[in-house]
Amino acid sequence: MSQPQDLGSFDELYSAYFRSLYRYVARRVGPDHAEELTAEVFAQAWIRRDRFDPSLGSPSTWLFAIATNLVRRHRRTEERKLRALARWHQPAFAPSGEREVLDGVAARDVWPQVAAALLEVGPTDRDCIYLYAVVGLGYAEIATTLSLPIGTVRSRINRVRGKLRRAVQGILDLQG
Repeated sequence: MSQPQDLGSFDELYSAYFRSLYRYVARRVGPDHAEELTAEVFAQAWIRRDRFDPSLGSPSTWLFAIATNLVRRHRRTEERKLRALARWHQPAFAPSGEREVLDGVAARDVWPQVAAALLEVGPTDRDCIYLYAVVGLGYAEIATTLSLPIGTVRSRINRVRGKLRRAVQGILDLQG
């Protein structure tokens, strides 16, 4: 972007996207860090406002790309939690907002398998499935956010869905 005003009023940008960015970040790193990281998204956006290129995507995809990069800084902590939960038979809590996902798949009994399956996929695959299933972005938006071809996004999401389905299939069959 050649002119910062291409983003419109920064206050309007903040008002329009803070809530959805906060929810995304909170689900990935937990509420303890979400406010700080969400504020950092907007701080980086302000500092880098001259780099925004509307031909590459909307302000929302640009902001989610910044958020995703910040969330990646917390990946080691997230992976340690997933490893611990994969060994734990009955989690007392769900890390970083996965509660919504867990509620849909009989959390208590299948969470170790879900956590283990998520550990088996790469960080970009996890980003794809989180942006799709938790944030609700479409394939094109995820592709822009993560700078991936749309076909790659589709195949990664499909692969992770299959892995998660296989991880919980026997358990859910027994519970039904």
